Amino acid sequence: MKQKLFFKSVYNLDNEKIKVWRNFKQFEGKSPEQELIYRLIHKYTNYEEIMWSFYKEDKSFVMGQINKILLEISKQDRSLTWDCEEVRKRYGRLYSIKNSKSKWVA
Repeated sequence: MKQKLFFKSVYNLDNEKIKVWRNFKQFEGKSPEQELIYRLIHKYTNYEEIMWSFYKEDKSFVMGQINKILLEISKQDRSLTWDCEEVRKRYGRLYSIKNSKSKWVA
């Protein structure tokens, strides 16, 4: 059964922005907006719970699910649209690595 990605809880975008900006120096080359997007995905979706089974699926399914989540985020704040695109590209680039690693996880 394919694992679908979804938001499992509601978040306050303004509160999350404040938390991200407080830690501005820790971003390792990402913009604060991209860091906010990753935070929303990892904290408020089921991504961490399904990650390894999720990446066992074909790339088109995985990217479709990621695109759906990113679209929801960009609808919440249109100023995040370009950063959502950068995040999407990164997930696309990392798919092969994560797919390969997922085969080692039961």
